[in-house]
Amino acid sequence: MHEHPKDDPELLSEIEKLGYDPRDVDVSQTPKHAIFLYVGCGLSMLIAWVVMLVIDKDQVTTVEPAALTRDRMPEEPYPILQSNITAKKDIEDLRLEEKVRAESAGWVDKEAGIAHIPVATAIDLLLEEGFPTEPAGVVDVAAPEEGAEVTDVEDVVEGTIMEDGQ
Repeated sequence: MHEHPKDDPELLSEIEKLGYDPRDVDVSQTPKHAIFLYVGCGLSMLIAWVVMLVIDKDQVTTVEPAALTRDRMPEEPYPILQSNITAKKDIEDLRLEEKVRAESAGWVDKEAGIAHIPVATAIDLLLEEGFPTEPAGVVDVAAPEEGAEVTDVEDVVEGTIMEDGQ
């Protein structure tokens, strides 16, 4: 049979040296606590039930589920939902357009003389010429000379401008 530590003073002192509390839990109080818990829960439910009876049912409005759905739906024409397959294709197309735009030269506004150049070319230009030191505003890096005709953005990028349409 197992010997309890209270019966062996040597074992009891050893347990106390290790930092353990040698006292046992008073189990006789457990049923009292359980009864208190159940009575407290029962009283809480009874109070909640009485409060629900007191609330005026005319103040509570019921809404049909169809009305809730109707309120959340956008007006016609309803949005077209996109499947995962088309979403993946669309993002691939977008990334391809971005890549082509970043690696090509072209006109943004030909009349105003605004063009876009490849990112690599822009980096090389910045490394060669440095960042502009003029105040904020549009810096005309490759403005055509008086009487010169710009036929292609590539001419501006390369610095060659055709004189008189040549």
